[in-house]
Formats: sequence, C-alpha cells, structure tokens
Amino acid sequence: MSDKLKELRDKQAKITSDQHEILDKADKEKRGLTADEETNYGNLEKEFDSLKTEIDKLVKDAESIRLTELRRKEIQKREEELRKSQGLHSGGLPPGNHGSDNNDGERNKGKKFFEYRIDKKYEPLIVEYRTNTNGAFSTNKYMDSYKRYLVGGLNALTYDERNIIISASNEVRALQADSDKGGGFLVAPEQMVMQIIEALDNIVFVRQYANVIPVPNAASLGAPARDTDIGDATWTAEIRAGDEDNSLDFEKRELTPHPIARYIKVSKRLVRVSLIDIVSYVAARLAYKHGIVQENAYLNGTGVNQPLGVFIASAQGINTDRDVSAGNTSTAMTGDGLINAKYALKKQYRSLASCRWCFHRDGVKMIRKLKDGDGQYLWKQGLSDRPDTILEIPFEESEYAPSIFTTGLYVGILGDWRTYWIAQSLNMEIQVATERYIETNQNAYFGRAEVDGMPTLSEAWVRVKLA
Repeated sequence: MSDKLKELRDKQAKITSDQHEILDKADKEKRGLTADEETNYGNLEKEFDSLKTEIDKLVKDAESIRLTELRRKEIQKREEELRKSQGLHSGGLPPGNHGSDNNDGERNKGKKFFEYRIDKKYEPLIVEYRTNTNGAFSTNKYMDSYKRYLVGGLNALTYDERNIIISASNEVRALQADSDKGGGFLVAPEQMVMQIIEALDNIVFVRQYANVIPVPNAASLGAPARDTDIGDATWTAEIRAGDEDNSLDFEKRELTPHPIARYIKVSKRLVRVSLIDIVSYVAARLAYKHGIVQENAYLNGTGVNQPLGVFIASAQGINTDRDVSAGNTSTAMTGDGLINAKYALKKQYRSLASCRWCFHRDGVKMIRKLKDGDGQYLWKQGLSDRPDTILEIPFEESEYAPSIFTTGLYVGILGDWRTYWIAQSLNMEIQVATERYIETNQNAYFGRAEVDGMPTLSEAWVRVKLA
C-alpha cells in the first residue's frame, strides 16, 4: 500500500509542476492564459483532485487496517493476561504423536490443541501416559468432546461425542484393574492433565525441587532408602580384594498414590463467554485447589492415606535425630540456632540448588528482626542481582509451615528437597454437575487425582526446633 501511495503522490507532484510551467510561461510573456492553456490547466486540476480522492481512500483504508490490527493485538494481550492470571502459559505442544487415531493425528499435525507450554522434563511423562492409555485421551476428537462436556455435562454431548468420551474411559479402565472410578467421573484429556501438573509446580514449591515420578499403573512405588552406610575401604595388597562389607542395609519404603478430591463452582454464564477457554479456566482453578492441599500434605501429612510431611517425625521419613534446637529459646529462633541447624547438614547437601530453608512468613519475619548487640539487623537483604538468603542458603515461605512458637515445636526446616519423592498418578478425573447448584446458576467441577509423597533420605534434612 505504501508503494501505491508513493506512486499517486508522485503523480500529484508532476501535475503541480506542469501547472507551474503553464503559469510561469504566461507570467514571462506578461499575458493571461490562452484558451488551450485554460483547458489544460483545468484538466490537470481535475486529475489532481481525482488523485487526492484516491489517496484519501487509501489512507482511510490503511488507518482502518491499522486500527483493526491494534484491536486484534489488544484482544490477544487481554487473552494472554487472562491466561497468566490463571497460572497458565503460551506455547505449542511438545514433539511426538498427538493422538492414538492416526488419521486424527495426521490431520491435525502441526496444529495446537490449545495454547499451553510444557517443560521438557514432562516429555517422558507424556510418553508413558500415552503408552499406558493407548493415547485414548490424547486426540483432538476427545479434546473437543471434553470441552462440550465441561460446558454442559454428558447431556450436552451428541451421540457420537458421548461415545468418544465413554469408550476412551472404558478402554483405559479395561487396561487398569485398579481404575474403577464410575460415578460420572471422566478422565481429563492429556493436554488438560499436563496443564494442571505444570500449574501445580508453580503453586506448590515442593514439586519444583522434588523427584516427581509418574505411576499410572503400579499400585505402589518402592523407594529404596539407605539405613546403614557401607563401611570404610581398607588398605590392602595389590592382589587382594579387601575386606567384605556386611553393614550396608536398604529398606524399601512404599509410595502409594492416594485419592485427593476438590471441587469448584463456576457460573454458567462465565462458561458460555467466548473469551474464556473453559478447559484452561477449570484446569487453573482445580490446580490451585489441589495445590494448596498437596503443599500442606508435603509439609504436615501424617503418611496415613496421604503423603508423609517433612515436619512429621517418622522412622519412615525424617528421624528425630535430625532435629536441632541448640541455641534457640523456648519461644524464638536465634542466630546461633540457625547456624547450628545449617552446619548439622553436610556440605554436599548444602551446596545443591535444591537445598532450601522453609519457614512460615511469621518465621521469616522473626529471623528478619534478629539484631546484634548494637541493635543492627543481622539480615542484610539482597539487591536485585543477589536474592535474599538465610545464611547464604535460599529459602521458601509456605502458609502451611509451622507458625506456633513455643517449647519443643518445629518452626522450620533445611534440606535437599530433591530427596522428597512424589508418586503422581496422571489420571486427573473431573465430574461436571450441571444441576446441583441450579438455584445459583452455576456448574460444579469435581476434580480427583491420586498422589503420595515422602522424604526418602533422613540425613539430607535438618528440622529447626525450639528449646
């Protein structure tokens, strides 16, 4: 369009130059315009006006296009902000086959189911998930049918859509003897499951550092834990093998994914709003609801039909010999107490990126207020290029860390969170109740997953305890 405008404006410039020549010639000869010159001048004026009309139209069209583009960018920005507010991200699907139906997968090759990003660490999980489900929940057909299911439940589906969803669920239940959900719960599509898992990693800090292992089929996961270390090597001769060791002992700890359920209510009108991606919205809200429960369990779970938390003393997790109270008072942490806790942990754990403190915000506030004998704060906060640390080790805040400061209670922990193992079932199941909250014009979404977790190496942890 810019080339066309330049061409028209060049023509206008040529016309203006020709008109100047006519007028300059008459001035030079000190006379008025002849009849032919009047006609020629008038024709040039009409041509100029015609070009001006054409230019004005092009400019108006260009402005209209520019305004449309600005509006489109504004809508895209609004949608992106909405996704980010829900804890989701933009991006494409990871490489690989995106469906068990070859025709469906080929027809949709290179397309996006919907925008979301998956970290490379999840690619092995996706491969295993597809293998164990025959890709039943990984096709576009299943995704499209499931979207309609979220909007209006089973009654909103066509006969073909209902068959797609139910047959996929039945196919996988036939493969997995321990999967007997029923009751209207349907397995979420792969893309939705992975969105929920990624959002959980953002919400639950433990998952960001823990060893998360998928167990879609196994009833439990054995976590080998070293109870007694191997004895020291002995000096020997060249042709001798050295002394035999009989001290090394391993204990098998079982991780069995336990059901966890939460539900949310969403207005039917919001479900119908075209700007809202109902799959992303429900995934984000369920991830949050499940995330806060899981974080509490990873920190305080009893280990009975739920994860074993790091703040629970247990021979199956972190032993009481990893508790450090020396230097603390009966009501507060001290600088000496924190230093004692730090150096109760071996350097090979302290030097890892996955080694972090965890306190409640009230605990962080208490540490932040520690002062020296001159009344100066001990904690010098970092600048933008030096994140805050406690004794040079990063820390995490959790609302579920202990916040009661009294005699003999735990108030914080330091450890290598990589040694916390999480057994994750990928079959996130969702039931839509379209009539339960009819008086408030809402749909209810009941989400169900299975997960377990526990610390697997006691010596990698130190719990901060009050005297």
